[in-house]
Amino acid sequence: MPEKKRMNNPSNHLNPFWSQPLDRLLTSLNSSAAGLSSAEAARRLQQGGPNTLKAGRQVTALVSNLPERIGQREVRRVLERLSWDPACGRTETVVATGPGNCVEVEIAATAVTERFTAFGRPGASAERVADELVGEVRDHLSSGAPVGCHLADQLLLPLSLSAWLPGTRGQRRGGAFRTGPLSRHTTTHIDVCRRFLGVRIDVAPEREGRACVVSVGPPE
Repeated sequence: MPEKKRMNNPSNHLNPFWSQPLDRLLTSLNSSAAGLSSAEAARRLQQGGPNTLKAGRQVTALVSNLPERIGQREVRRVLERLSWDPACGRTETVVATGPGNCVEVEIAATAVTERFTAFGRPGASAERVADELVGEVRDHLSSGAPVGCHLADQLLLPLSLSAWLPGTRGQRRGGAFRTGPLSRHTTTHIDVCRRFLGVRIDVAPEREGRACVVSVGPPE
C-alpha cells in the first residue's frame, strides 16, 4: 500500500475532534449531551443551509514505482466521464517499498466529505480502474443522499452504542441518517447490532429506491 507524502498543511496541526474530551468538544460546538433543541437546529439550518453538494471536487491518482502516465490516464478518464473541469485533477508520485496505484475522488459537501477509491491491479487497464470509480461516484450522486454507503456502515456502531447505553431523562439516544442503497456489509452490520445490542434499527426506503433513511433507537 503506497504511503502518501506528508503534506505541509496547517490542518495537520489542528487538534482532531476524536482526541478531545467529550465536554470540551461539545462546548466547542455550542452543544450539550442532550443535543440541540428544535429551535437551535432550525436556526443552524437557516444559517448554514441544508447539506447540499458544493463545488468541492478533486480527482487524485497516486502512483508508486510505476510510470506516472498510468495515473494521468486514470485522472483524465474520470474527469472526462464526469464532465468535470480538468483543474480538479492531479497525479502524485508517492514513496513506497513496492509498486502500487490508486485513484480517488473527493466530493465536499456542507457538513461531510465523501471519498471514493479504486485500486490498480495487474490485468486491469487504467481506463477500467477509472470506470469502476466513476460508477461508484455516479451511484452516490444519483441517490441525492448526503451519506455514502461506506460511511453508512461506519455510522451504525456509534449510533447503536448511543442507543444501547442508558441516557438521562429527555436525552435523545441513537439517531438517523439518509443514505443510498445499503451494501451487504451494512445490512450485515445492522443484523449484528440488533443481535448483540438489542437496539431497534429501522430502514425506510424512499420512493424509487434510490435512497433510504436508517433510524437507530433504544431497545424496546
